[in-house]
This record gives sequence, structure tokens and C-alpha cells, in this order.
Amino acid sequence: MHGIQNRFSRGFNRRRGRTGALWQSRYKAKYVEDQSYLDRLVLYVHLNPVKGGLVDDPEEYPFAGHREVKRRFRSPLVDVEDMLLCFGETQKAARRSYLQAMRIGADPGAPELKPTWHPFGRGRDAPLRVNADAIHVDLQGRTTDLERPRLEAREFIRRVCELAGFDPDQLASRARDRDTANARKVVATLGVERWSQRRTALAAVLNKNPDVVSFWAGEGARRRQEDPDYAAKLDELDGRLSASLTRTG
Repeated sequence: MHGIQNRFSRGFNRRRGRTGALWQSRYKAKYVEDQSYLDRLVLYVHLNPVKGGLVDDPEEYPFAGHREVKRRFRSPLVDVEDMLLCFGETQKAARRSYLQAMRIGADPGAPELKPTWHPFGRGRDAPLRVNADAIHVDLQGRTTDLERPRLEAREFIRRVCELAGFDPDQLASRARDRDTANARKVVATLGVERWSQRRTALAAVLNKNPDVVSFWAGEGARRRQEDPDYAAKLDELDGRLSASLTRTG
């Protein structure tokens, strides 16, 4: 969080020609020891945009999970089932309990909130389950995600090309064939989305305009969302790259 705040502050100040601190206070993490405290935290996060005057309805705020409980999203910001486990053990019962708590927190006199979609059918109420394969953070704040050490852009490109069978010289060439275009998108998408690679650094190594690299990463991200097979291939390559660095590092 320290690195994220610093990086954002520098960019924000540079774009607006300002200096000095941007954040009101330092990032603070608190250990949640009991269920009731966790319940209150969920409601606080989802009601905070209303309390702060940003929106009238928490569903209108795109950077919290409330709208994803009420409506279906292809790529939700939060794990809805994990969050709902705070409010019950089955899909429908937990959703009703959560929406009731949100209604009371926002306006005790408001009408009952209801979800606008029925993902589990109107006649069934399936049990909630924690997705054990999903990425989590342990009690020490360590992520269960793949380890991704910092790599220089040239080294990142070399390693990805080696694992995927790409020719780095071909990526940097003026070739426009389909295979080369796909390889460029894979490298840019993995680099930007998962390995903290800067578009300008990748562009410098490949002798391309940074806007072109941004286009590759955007096209790769779009295909990842639309094509499960493509997403699986990216995951597989990402895992192999992380594993190779773990073995050698």
C-alpha cells in the first residue's frame, strides 16, 4: 500500500502541477477478530459513498461491492459469495439478510431492498461455499497469489519469449502476421496486468511507441475477458514464469 500510494501521489501531483502530501493520513490495516466486526466493516464500506455524499444509492457507486450483490456482473470487483458468508449460510437467505442490513444502515424508513437478479433460480436456495482456489491474504498479510518479483522489461520479455516459444526479434520487427500480433498481445497483457511492467519500458525494448503497447495490452485484456481458453493460456504461462523464477531465485 505504501508503494501504491506513493506512485499514485507522484502521478497525481505531476498531472496537476502540485506538490506536497496527497493522502490525509497513512494507510492503516486492522486485524478483524470477530464476525460482528467484519459484518460492520462490510456495511461501512458499502454505505460510505452515501454517507460521504458521493451518491444517493450505494448501487450507483462503482468502486464497492454492493451493486454486485444486486446485479449480475461478468467480472465482479469482489467475491460475492465470500462476502455474503458474513450474513448467512445459503445464497438467498444471506442476500436477504445483507440487503436488510444495508436498508437499515442507509435509511431505516426505506422500503425493503431486493436483488434484481436470481442467479440460483427462484425455487432453490443453494449453500454458500468459500472458493479455496481463489487468491486470499493470510494472517500475516501475505498473498496466496503467485510470487512475481520485479523484472527489468528486457529480462521480462526474454523470459516470456523463452517459455512461450516467441522470437523477441520478431516482436520488435515490423511484421504484422497473426502469430506475431498474438505474441505481442500476450507479452503486453501479462507484463502490464500481472508483472508491473511499464508500457514505456516495454515499448523501449521492442522499439515501439508506448501507445502501441497500450493497444496490445488492451486488446489482450479484452480477449482474456471474452475467451476462457485464452485466459487459461495466459494463466498457465503466468504460472510457468513465476515457477521458473522461484526455482532460479
